[in-house]
Amino acid sequence: MPMCPPVFKGRNIYRAAAVLWMAVIFIFSADEGSGEHSLLLVQLIEWLCRSLHLGIPSEETLLGIHVLLRKLAHMTEFGILYFLWRRGGLKIWQAAVVSLLYAASDEWHQSFVPNRCGCAADVIIDGAGALAAAVLEAVWPFSRNASDKDAE
Repeated sequence: MPMCPPVFKGRNIYRAAAVLWMAVIFIFSADEGSGEHSLLLVQLIEWLCRSLHLGIPSEETLLGIHVLLRKLAHMTEFGILYFLWRRGGLKIWQAAVVSLLYAASDEWHQSFVPNRCGCAADVIIDGAGALAAAVLEAVWPFSRNASDKDAE
């Protein structure tokens, strides 16, 4: 049976996954039409409302849902990044700081992409995702071993 190289064992696999996740975030940030792509979700909600005979939501309601879904997706992205760095061995504050710094660099990157803009409020929303992940970890610890206890 082939052995997995030591570099891809233990915490290193999570570190590699965190870097890969950062690359995914970077690629999606470079998408000029990201807002239009997520409009498919709004169309799905509109169809679902019609199918369930709930009536057709107003355009204002649909746009609000669109913004909410996008912001929740950003929070989720950076919550995942936080968890990957934590599983990779970073202390709570280190994982939070790395996630927040990457959120800031992501917004800075978006400021160079046509039809996108970098926004300080989005850094706060992304950071809230990492913070929510930290709170979730405190309330529901996924694993407790000596290195996790040391990290607190």
